[in-house]
Amino acid sequence: MGNATLSFSQVLSFDGVDDFVALPAMNFDYSAGFTLEVWARWDGFQDWSRIIDFGNGVGVDNILVANPGGARSIHLSVHATSAQSAELLTTGVWTHVAVVVDAAGTASIYKDGQLVHTGAARPPPSILRTSCYVGRSNWAQGGWFHGQLAELRVWNVARDQAALAAHRFRRLRGDEAGLAFYFPLDEGADAVLLDRSRSRLRGRIHGATWARAELPLAPARPGDGADEHRRLAELTARLAATQAQLIAAQAQLAARGDLAGRADEPLRFAVAGERAAPPVPAAPGPARVVIGH
Repeated sequence: MGNATLSFSQVLSFDGVDDFVALPAMNFDYSAGFTLEVWARWDGFQDWSRIIDFGNGVGVDNILVANPGGARSIHLSVHATSAQSAELLTTGVWTHVAVVVDAAGTASIYKDGQLVHTGAARPPPSILRTSCYVGRSNWAQGGWFHGQLAELRVWNVARDQAALAAHRFRRLRGDEAGLAFYFPLDEGADAVLLDRSRSRLRGRIHGATWARAELPLAPARPGDGADEHRRLAELTARLAATQAQLIAAQAQLAARGDLAGRADEPLRFAVAGERAAPPVPAAPGPARVVIGH
């Protein structure tokens, strides 16, 4: 697992018999690429046991990551195209797995940050998939995942080796650019699994149970990633809009010959996207005291 500092975390445990997580129907645009990352600890390798299987039943544009034929390999399949690593997995060891398909159709499989296979697989077509599972197959004869999972991340971009390394040992904030959905698999409400991305999906736990494990994961770093640049750009745009409103208001006052305005007509404006504050009543003038003669 590298030299990262270990810390205890809650993870989701699957018994390899009938435990799984059902995700809601989803339709993400993967034209720019597809990336799946997960920390996995296998207790056994069953015949075509799944990490994920997203589709509309059997063989209908499925996206699946599995152990083919019970082998200790990582297999990626996007219906009718696939890529597969050599047998390199081990039971009882936490392993970071990433599978990537770029827009040109190059598939890359990574184990613990190292590229272990390249091949060809088409990017997943952007269609609504209604049978989306973690730990089980859309095929009745497909095997069930046996072990523990943490940090399930799906991106609608192709992440390169450097991008994978940047967050491999760190949790995400959930607002990173290109993040489709993010299930840390460390918390839920009853049987509901929580997605910390902007998509706010909700998974349903079927049989899988919570367990404690040591993982090399640091907390999310505030301000990490390209999203900070996006927020800075949004703030800059709002400030520019505010300045434009001020200039327009001054022009209106100048046009009527009253640049300073009147006390009962205070200047009102709002930052773009916010509601303007109500006018503040003009302060009353000093009281007039009349002294009788």
